[in-house]
Amino acid sequence: MDADEKLSPGSRKKYKSDIKAVLAVTKLDSFHAVIKKHKASSTKLMQATKANGDAYSINSKKGWGQVLLFVLDRYIRDHLPLSGRHKLTKKAFEVAHSSFVSLFHELKELSGNEKKQKQAEESTGKIAFPEYLRRIKEAYGQDSKEFLVASLYSVLTVRDNYGKMVLIGFEKQNDKKGNFLIVNPSKFELILNSYKTNKKGTESIRFKLGASKEHKALKLLVRAWIKKMKLKSGDMIWGGKGKGSPLSPLVGAMNKRVGVPGSINSLRQMKVSEIGPDAPFAQREKLAKTMSHSVFTQPHYQVKLGPRTKTV
Repeated sequence: MDADEKLSPGSRKKYKSDIKAVLAVTKLDSFHAVIKKHKASSTKLMQATKANGDAYSINSKKGWGQVLLFVLDRYIRDHLPLSGRHKLTKKAFEVAHSSFVSLFHELKELSGNEKKQKQAEESTGKIAFPEYLRRIKEAYGQDSKEFLVASLYSVLTVRDNYGKMVLIGFEKQNDKKGNFLIVNPSKFELILNSYKTNKKGTESIRFKLGASKEHKALKLLVRAWIKKMKLKSGDMIWGGKGKGSPLSPLVGAMNKRVGVPGSINSLRQMKVSEIGPDAPFAQREKLAKTMSHSVFTQPHYQVKLGPRTKTV
């Protein structure tokens, strides 16, 4: 592992720490022994407790399962069969690998359920977007940057992708790398080329504003903002020709003022929670696509929304 140049220093340190924990919990002296005794090892890892009797966290155990699979797949699979002191046949490898896959999947499911349980039990302080927009408008005014930011996130609840968005007039100005807002007499469209889950840079999120009441209201806000800031094609939508900056600090300050914890991730939780876990799959899948995450990740954003009215 020390010679693996593809591993970052942080990942190498984490994996080595988890391997030491696996050996300590199983009370075995080698990784080979853990593989040989995979059934007993899986049981010990699942039931592991600390010296004071407290159970290890589910996420800690999940890390152990992950490092087992990482080592098996990355450093052992391609060198089978092994002979000598660490003899290991392909069949024995596959049996052990299957055992650890089951362990990891069970821990991954437990981790997800634990997270959902905590989110369901706690008073989140998060609210539905209509109430959120009401509070932001009351606190900052309708023609404010804050209300425009909140309105953008209400319509398209992405991550911190609006801070570097550039105003353009035509599609040909889209360089397929940055994030853009096209505004012209016949088109009003948000284009995200740069976002967290677009690892290969080959998929863009395109969102056209239509004729709904919500979309019309946002278009009016944007046009008023463009006029107020005297923006031209090629300008950052928040003003100027610079590189832009993240909006997370601004959103965090906005949220704090109106009694909502957190920053942009809270807005994403609010959007998912508005439609709820029992919405038709097609509706949940459509929302997941616009939010640039998996429909299977989406339940982790589900939280309990608070009351719809509050004096700011």
